[in-house]
Amino acid sequence: MTTEAVAIGYESDGADGAERAARVWPAVLLVAAFWAVRLAMGTIEQPLFQRFMGMLFSTGLLMIVFLAWWSLDRRGRKGERLSGAMAWLIAGIIVGVLTFKSIGIMALLLTAMPWVFTAWAAWIVIGRGLPMATRKRGLMVVLALAWGTFALFRGEGLDGQGNMMMAFRWSKTAEQKYLAQQHAGGKSMATTAPVEETAADWPGFRGAQRDGVVRGLSIATDWQASPPKLLWKVPVGPGWSSMCVVGGRVYTQEQRGELEAVVCRDAESGAEIWAHLDGARFEEAMAGPGPRATPTFAGGRIYSFTARGLLLCLDAVSGEKAWQRDVAAESGAPLPIWGFCASPLVNRGHVVVFAGGDPKGVLAYDAQSGAPVWTSSAGKVSYSSVQEGMVAGESQLLVWSDKGVVGMDPESGKVRWDLVVGAPTGMPRSLQPHPFAGGVLVASEGEAGAALVNVAQEGGVLRPTQKWSTTSYRPAFTDFVVKGDYLYGVDGGGMSCVDLRDGKRKWRKGRFGSGQVVLLDDQSLLLVQCESGEVALVAAKADGLQELGRFEAIEGKTWNHPAVARGRLYVRNGGEMACFELKR
Repeated sequence: MTTEAVAIGYESDGADGAERAARVWPAVLLVAAFWAVRLAMGTIEQPLFQRFMGMLFSTGLLMIVFLAWWSLDRRGRKGERLSGAMAWLIAGIIVGVLTFKSIGIMALLLTAMPWVFTAWAAWIVIGRGLPMATRKRGLMVVLALAWGTFALFRGEGLDGQGNMMMAFRWSKTAEQKYLAQQHAGGKSMATTAPVEETAADWPGFRGAQRDGVVRGLSIATDWQASPPKLLWKVPVGPGWSSMCVVGGRVYTQEQRGELEAVVCRDAESGAEIWAHLDGARFEEAMAGPGPRATPTFAGGRIYSFTARGLLLCLDAVSGEKAWQRDVAAESGAPLPIWGFCASPLVNRGHVVVFAGGDPKGVLAYDAQSGAPVWTSSAGKVSYSSVQEGMVAGESQLLVWSDKGVVGMDPESGKVRWDLVVGAPTGMPRSLQPHPFAGGVLVASEGEAGAALVNVAQEGGVLRPTQKWSTTSYRPAFTDFVVKGDYLYGVDGGGMSCVDLRDGKRKWRKGRFGSGQVVLLDDQSLLLVQCESGEVALVAAKADGLQELGRFEAIEGKTWNHPAVARGRLYVRNGGEMACFELKR
């Protein structure tokens, strides 16, 4: 065989004579270009959705171009081209049926497809000198093995970079190990001690004011000499709930098999006091199983919202159920892709949750009896929670949804004002709206970015105007805090600082993954719960990132918000929870 024959893709089989084979270089070039793009994407800081869309686009482009080239390249035999395309399709369909449900078809395609085409290209290179019949059979085997490999795994959700996390499908999950331990005898401890809230407690999602700020606490800042002291660490069920810490007890939500659980633990030891199981299992491919909302303490009771839309009122001491409402049914809201995420807000004797029904987007119930009080139309899609705040001299309930920023009367739910920020059909809103300087500060991934909305009284009417907006800060689900004239929050994996006077970003540095942040107001310090499970201590300074310390608190992907109460830091993820002493 001559050099010229090899260059144009002709190969001799000896007994069969010269047989045509597909050219090698297009397959190698396509696969190499794809992985180069993927590698470049991994080094660029960008919002999660933007990264996901980039992965989706690049994978789709690889599939279309590769298959088009393979089907149209006349250098290869028609039979070989047809059998290869059919083997790819049939094997993909079979694996799609057999694949573990926690992966999901979309995640399977994004994860498996690049490796399938890489194996295909590799076989074209390896088999280019073989007889056509051998090449055909070999390609079928290679494609079947490449696809089939992914049937051996189960998905454990995506990380903050949009990559699927996997484990062998026959290995036990953290939840299965946890449930086995529960059945083996880790029983609740009986107690009748009253639960009373103090100013040092953390009564709900992101603290008493839902702003992620700790006041009246000073901690040691030299973590080399005085690191936070581990007091206890216990396994927990999966879920992205944060913690409510009141009166020596820690409340959270987790998945336990086919039921969701509201769990009460002793703040001194982490031992379980009681668990209330209700609702139904929720699971999706991106974040996995478990509830998303955080319990709220008020008046000796715990209010929780399940991922499938069940609102519960429980006695904080015993866990006994006082009442429940099926908010999903009463609102008419469809189950969101990532489940119902709103943490209940207890305000003026009402329990308020966002559901997203039309026109019943927000629903309020009597805190004592559970009787319906009012409903309000405030958008159809949001993963944020209703926020109370002073705006234009009035106490209002704030909602950040696809409708934009909405201000409502706390007593009646009447919409006082609203303003579209960004595209209504853009990325769903997940962060808390933040009352700020006579207006509301909001942030989201996508074109909404961050924006400051001013609200003014004009003849008894509230009129909102957008002061500024920026797309240089676009967090997906990592909330921010405010200190002075600056916003601090994690987006694109790094910590950002934004000047609230003009919306310009001062800096973005560091590596924190999809981390959550708490502000220690008295010392201008940021406690950052990193996605990796580490906790970092960062100075809240506008002139640059100053990381003062870091330690490994828990293991595994951690998207949950931390909680700080009575000088202690509480952290958790879908596998474990830990408590650390922070005081000097």
